[in-house]
Amino acid sequence: MKLTHTETINAARETVFDLLSDPEKQLLWRDGLVSIEPLDGSAVASGVGAHTVEVFHKGRKKTVYRISSEVLASEAPAHFATRISHPDFSGDVTYRLDTVDGKTRLVSEADMTYAGNAVSRFLGQMAAHHNRADMKKLIRLAEAT
Repeated sequence: MKLTHTETINAARETVFDLLSDPEKQLLWRDGLVSIEPLDGSAVASGVGAHTVEVFHKGRKKTVYRISSEVLASEAPAHFATRISHPDFSGDVTYRLDTVDGKTRLVSEADMTYAGNAVSRFLGQMAAHHNRADMKKLIRLAEAT
């Protein structure tokens, strides 16, 4: 399942890229994200090849989800991509940033595979909903900078 979303943000590409790629700043806008932990026990890195576990608390019961992540591309300020995996889903998430009329055009794309047909539809709908909510938070943060 492929999800694509385009936004125009009244902020510099460098500002938006920093919010997308800096693990500490991701905590400010990604819904339910409570920590990003390096797999090797070192400091969290955001460069190509960095492997982390993203820890989320979701739902009323604050269920804990641990998602493995690898940075595939980090070309400031134009392109950032990760590969994520979980027993219920996996996929590549790509962000492309361009400057248009002094603003940043952000195109996000998630190419996801879900385990099981019934689960796929539900998880795909939830991912689309959370992506829209996360983008709203990201835009507010970027434009406030």
